[in-house]
Amino acid sequence: MPCRHDTYCRFCCSPINGRAHRQPSHSTMASRRKRTTSPASDSPVTNGGKRMMVHQIQEEQLPSSSEPSDICTHWPANPAFDPKRFLLRVMFFINEDKTKYMSVGLYPARAYQPLVEFGAIRRGGSKSLILTDEQVAALADCLPAIRDSMCVGGNRVIIKCESGNFRLHTTKRHGSARLFVGIEYISLTQTYMDYLVRVFHILQQQLRDYIIALQDVLSYVTSSLALTSYVEPQPNTSMNINYPHLYEELVTFV
Repeated sequence: MPCRHDTYCRFCCSPINGRAHRQPSHSTMASRRKRTTSPASDSPVTNGGKRMMVHQIQEEQLPSSSEPSDICTHWPANPAFDPKRFLLRVMFFINEDKTKYMSVGLYPARAYQPLVEFGAIRRGGSKSLILTDEQVAALADCLPAIRDSMCVGGNRVIIKCESGNFRLHTTKRHGSARLFVGIEYISLTQTYMDYLVRVFHILQQQLRDYIIALQDVLSYVTSSLALTSYVEPQPNTSMNINYPHLYEELVTFV
C-alpha cells in the first residue's frame, strides 16, 4: 500500500519527493515489535530465518548510600604535607607536545624551600625529579658542554656531571642524555638540550628571586593562616612575590 504521508515518511525518515513508499505490513510490524520486546536470554532467537544470540545483560550492583565509599582519594589527608605540593609555580615546557617540562616553585612540605622540578607526562602516569639550588647550579655549569657533545660531529665521549643524588650524562646513543635524581631519570634529546641552554638562565633568575624572598614568604604565610580574607603584606616585603596569588593558593589547601 502506498505511503499516505504528504511530505515525510516516518518509516524511512527521508522526504517522499513524489515517490510512493511502501508502508510496512502488519506481519512486518509484528515482527519488529516481537524483536524489540523479546525477553533477554542466552537462547538463539529466529528472525526471518536468521539465527541470532540475545545475551542477558546483568545490572551492575551499585553500593547503597548508607555504605561509605572512598573512591575519591586524589588528595592526601593534609595536602600541606604532600612532598610534591607547590606554590607560585612557574613552568617552562621543553618540547612541542608539552609532555616534558621544568618548573620552579615553593614546596610547603619542605619548609617552603624554592626547588626546581623536571617532569615527564606519560599516558600511564607522570614522573618528576626535584632539584635543589646547588644541583641547579651544577646543572647550569655542565649544560653547554653536554649539549655540545650531543651535536653532530661533536665529542662522542660520554660526559657526566654530578651533585649529590643528581647526575646528568650523555648516553652511548648519539643525541641523547639522561637526567637522574636517585634511580629515576628523564631522557633528553639534543633538541631539548638546545632549548634548556637558551632559557635556563630565566629559570635560575626566578629561583634566585624566590630564595631572596623566602623569609618574607614565611612571615606572610604565618600571618595569613589566621586571616579570613586577603590582607596586603608589609611595605618592606619583597616585590618578587605575587602575594594575592599566594594567598589564594594557601586557602585552597590549608
